[in-house]
Amino acid sequence: MRLDDLHIAGVATRLPKRFPVERAVEPGLYDAEDAAQGDWVSVAVACETSPPDLAARAGRLALERSGLDTADIARVTHMNGAHERFPRRTPAPIGPETWRGTLEFSRRAGHLGAGDQVAGFDHLLETGAPAPGDHVLMIGVGTGISISCVVLRIDERPSWVV
Repeated sequence: MRLDDLHIAGVATRLPKRFPVERAVEPGLYDAEDAAQGDWVSVAVACETSPPDLAARAGRLALERSGLDTADIARVTHMNGAHERFPRRTPAPIGPETWRGTLEFSRRAGHLGAGDQVAGFDHLLETGAPAPGDHVLMIGVGTGISISCVVLRIDERPSWVV
């Protein structure tokens, strides 16, 4: 699918089933600190699957659907607010050794809710980080731990970027 100067190359979502928080924290499927801070009643967890593994599955599926490999990803946009903890827990789709996220931007912008990935993507475009022909993996994290990923190809420098 093509939108002006961008090409959607692949999309994937992982929506695990929901569990009461205490049932998810006990076996280590959900972070106890996050549970305490979030005041959640239930969370989405993928049974035996950890959040980084869930992200890896969604990311790999988006890459597979786009016909790309991890080496083809130039940059990654992700949730703001978790700062250093996020790449430690969720960079798995492209591997921690190749992490090229938007942490510096997220430190300045803070958590923008559903706008984190789009604002991070706009920041990357404005700084010239992804060049024409580059692919960007956008990782969206939902309540509990549901993951959506999209791979975008930059066909040309968008007209709104000066």
